[in-house]
Amino acid sequence: MASRYTVYGDKIDSLIDSHCELINQAVLSVITEHSLEAVVLAGGYGRQEGGVFFEDGEEKLYNDYDMFVVIKDGAKASDYQEKLNALSPSLEERCGIEVDFGPLKTVSQMKKAPFTLFNYELKYGHKIIWGNKNTLDIMPDYEGSQISLIEAAKLLLNRGAGLILASERLKESSLDRENDEFVTRNIYKALMAQGDSLIMAEGQYHFSYRKRLEIFNSLQKRPEVAEFGLEQLFADSMEYKFRPQRNMFSKEQLEQLLKKTVGLHLQIYCYTMSRLYRTEESFDVVLDSIKNKRLEKVSAKQILKNVALNCRTCGFKNFSLKWYLKYPRYRLFYVLPHFLGDKTLNLRQVCRALGCESENQKRSRFMCLWERFN
Repeated sequence: MASRYTVYGDKIDSLIDSHCELINQAVLSVITEHSLEAVVLAGGYGRQEGGVFFEDGEEKLYNDYDMFVVIKDGAKASDYQEKLNALSPSLEERCGIEVDFGPLKTVSQMKKAPFTLFNYELKYGHKIIWGNKNTLDIMPDYEGSQISLIEAAKLLLNRGAGLILASERLKESSLDRENDEFVTRNIYKALMAQGDSLIMAEGQYHFSYRKRLEIFNSLQKRPEVAEFGLEQLFADSMEYKFRPQRNMFSKEQLEQLLKKTVGLHLQIYCYTMSRLYRTEESFDVVLDSIKNKRLEKVSAKQILKNVALNCRTCGFKNFSLKWYLKYPRYRLFYVLPHFLGDKTLNLRQVCRALGCESENQKRSRFMCLWERFN
């Protein structure tokens, strides 16, 4: 019988069932049943595509549990969110993998949930482990073909940051088990994001990993997709998602794969951003567009919020008005290629975008902004 949670697993369902029960009990210990609407398992396990690690003939969990909790109208998220987050360490210890809780939402908020990649995947790829089984049916209908390329840009930003961290680990650390897994995982996450971004650019995104693999293979008929040479690497990233392995590569092989992945990331980031801004596919033009163009009309109220956010996070060092009028994430969009090795921007441009004064501050400022605005 097919697993209810994984692609390759067979015997692991009973373990995941027991973990779901542990999570339910923990949630109910901090949110009363009167206030709780549903506990939702999202991510790979929620869409029956979770990863299974095989070791010594045993099936073991690999991905984390992505949990999403909905509360009833009248209940206040502020009363429960901190308590809910505090459950994660003890649940991780008992389950053996990380248990992450997303922001609490009320039923009314779910009815008005904006069209984002996260909400699209949540609505169509989940398993409700406690409460009303139809809870997420109230979310608006979303079409994968209509996902904005800003979602692809955010995905590439996040996976690009992962490549930066992986590169640092590979240069500075011995390749022990922890570092080997960290580097390999972030390489494959980036490769998957690259393929996903190309699928979004073609208006064919789907919440299922397996369906996206089929779609990407079919897109190889299009020269603008095939020219990146990503077909096999994207398939490899999917296989790693479903059935991860340890010690797949030597350090030299990992270095070569990381170099290739970073090069592809830069190419596909430039392509995606040029499609987003409807401009020429070159970093000179793309980065100028990120700095000087707006993708949509922004209200005066939102501009004031942007200014306040930038003042709080960047202060007034190396002040540049254009950046203070934009949401801080655009600073990250602008400088990401620089941190991946592109030479388009000079040091002064990078420091002004990040609101720092010197080269030895730029990396920490980038990571600080990314952790808050990714």
